[in-house]
Amino acid sequence: MLAQVSSPAQIQLTSGSRQRRSSLRLSNSFPDGDVMAMYNTIWGTVVVDELVACGVSFACISPGSRSTPLTAALAKDTRIHKQLCIDERAAAYVALGYARATGKPAVLVCTSGTAVANYLPAVVEASVDHVPMLIFSADRPHELLGTGANQTIEQARIFGSYTRWFQDIPTPSKDISLDWLRSSVDQAHFQSVGLSPGPVHLNFHFRKPLDPVDIDREVLLSEGQTPHTSWPRPKLTQPTDVEESVKRLEHIERGLVVLGRMPSSMPKQEVRAFVQRLGWPVLSDIGSGMQLGPDWGGHIPRFDQLLSSPLAAKMKPDVILHIGGPVVSNAYLSWLKEDTPLIIQLQSTPDREDPDAKVTLRIVADIPETLRQWSTYLPISELGDQRYEWRTKWNDLQELYDKTCHALMADSPFSEPSIVNALTQMLPEEHACLIGNSMPIRDMDRFGRTSKACLIGANRGASGIDGLVASAVGFAFGHQRMTTLLIGDLSLLHDLNSLYLCKHAPYPVIVVVLNNSGGGIFGHLPIAKQPDVFDTYFTTPHELQFAPLAESIGLSTTQVQTVEAFRDAYTRALEGETSCVIECITKRDDNMAFYENLRAHIREWR
Repeated sequence: MLAQVSSPAQIQLTSGSRQRRSSLRLSNSFPDGDVMAMYNTIWGTVVVDELVACGVSFACISPGSRSTPLTAALAKDTRIHKQLCIDERAAAYVALGYARATGKPAVLVCTSGTAVANYLPAVVEASVDHVPMLIFSADRPHELLGTGANQTIEQARIFGSYTRWFQDIPTPSKDISLDWLRSSVDQAHFQSVGLSPGPVHLNFHFRKPLDPVDIDREVLLSEGQTPHTSWPRPKLTQPTDVEESVKRLEHIERGLVVLGRMPSSMPKQEVRAFVQRLGWPVLSDIGSGMQLGPDWGGHIPRFDQLLSSPLAAKMKPDVILHIGGPVVSNAYLSWLKEDTPLIIQLQSTPDREDPDAKVTLRIVADIPETLRQWSTYLPISELGDQRYEWRTKWNDLQELYDKTCHALMADSPFSEPSIVNALTQMLPEEHACLIGNSMPIRDMDRFGRTSKACLIGANRGASGIDGLVASAVGFAFGHQRMTTLLIGDLSLLHDLNSLYLCKHAPYPVIVVVLNNSGGGIFGHLPIAKQPDVFDTYFTTPHELQFAPLAESIGLSTTQVQTVEAFRDAYTRALEGETSCVIECITKRDDNMAFYENLRAHIREWR
């Protein structure tokens, strides 16, 4: 049986070990260039086909010559959505945002040289925060490495310990079976989504000629929907010896639940059901995905600032059940430093996420499944007098905090806390929102308030301020809906080129940028008291306005300087069908004055 290829090249087929596909063997009688072009085409086609079999459906491609076999194969395969990204750094963040929303890896494809190095910041974030990612880089053939050949660097293991697995894929050859190639793709996917999800790197060595030749693609495509080598994802199971410990929780009167960072793609219904059954007060971090939305008895969603009050100092629990990863709040860590209670942490990854070494018992297991099982150990909580009083104290403290913030926002000038508060109250039900680092994530954690459930994401693994616009584009595609990005001005400067991606994104991104002409977070640090160093080297002052820059790309923009103007602009943005930028012009001094006033009030709570 012969597959159709452009003359003079032909492919001989022999029956493979599996009926659903064939194993290929090249004849040696063709000119070397034609043989190499054919092999490159075949390998690219098989790699993409196996990605589809693994369930991969999104690719971020950056243009380049050496990656032609992979790019051409993706271009010809209608089963995978392709996102073209001029800049590799942005491409990696698009992939990161997509995987954060879906829990599924996107595949990144780039050429050789510094192209692959530009993936590093997003690879670090994905590794630290356990977000799956597949990196398929193209490289020169081995005989050109170390020779000074153009655009050739040492790409093997370029990401060091930040990848879960690395494989150097040799130059296509008749001596290497396609089964091995498929199995390598399967292994890459498995390692990326395994017990400790993260980035995986395959480095493909392609020899010229790189342009694809015509082949009968249908001969190469798998007939089934399963990978060549199936790797069922292992499940984390709870230890069998914790049942008695869980049962004892119901007898603890002064218990506290802390909901830390959890994957955006993780279902939260079992978490909510368990903590409501337990009946303890619940402090929820913005990264938990449960801070915003319908309230329930004992829910304390804005706890960061109130923990610094004299009242909170008297409210230490006997036991803390910490579900998920770290929290944004530094005040929480400070609050725990004295009279540390017994802390039980349930998390889904094996990494130690306990910088102050306060955790007493760490349980690594699937969070929703474990809490569903734990619920069977606990009767529905009956609030006794002592537990009722304990929970009421927390509710009263949250109410006092919210009233104080409301009064200060009514009397204060336009500030970033007031913008965040207004934004969250306007978020539609099930709206996707990606939150930038530095002050935006902290303001959202402290002042966000809505009764509507939202899909929250943030790059809190390494907490960098780069790549946030591109991440929002990927987050929007992953959730397949309009997305709001809350971002600071310096973060936007880091990723200006990704506004072009917003312009052409299939799902609109509303960019809300807080422009205070510098780095507002540094005003909260002791260095702010040394103006000779602080003003120039820390606040990073600038006089840029983003509206003209965004408009040059073709994005509609609105500048606002009042809460009322922001509400009007955001309403129009939600009603539109295209990406846009809302630039909030604020003053760092006004933002700091709000915080200082708030903290002064909190210090008086007795």
